[in-house]
Amino acid sequence: MNKRNCAIDRAKEPENRVKSEPLVDMRELCKYTALSRSYLYEMISEERLPFPVYKFGRSVRFRLSEVDQWIESCKHSKAC
Repeated sequence: MNKRNCAIDRAKEPENRVKSEPLVDMRELCKYTALSRSYLYEMISEERLPFPVYKFGRSVRFRLSEVDQWIESCKHSKAC
């Protein structure tokens, strides 16, 4: 299948298809949460991070919507 056929196939996809949210890296997560890189890695290694971690080789990625859910739950709880 060549590139032209791929473009045609994508054009046939349904309009209501859910698009996946982009993943952010550790640097972006640190900026977004104001938490240090070492603290976040500690939470990952101790499996205390309450949202999924997507691993790609040695890299880790996160979905901001899942981070936002965690932040919201912390606002309503003293467990964070």
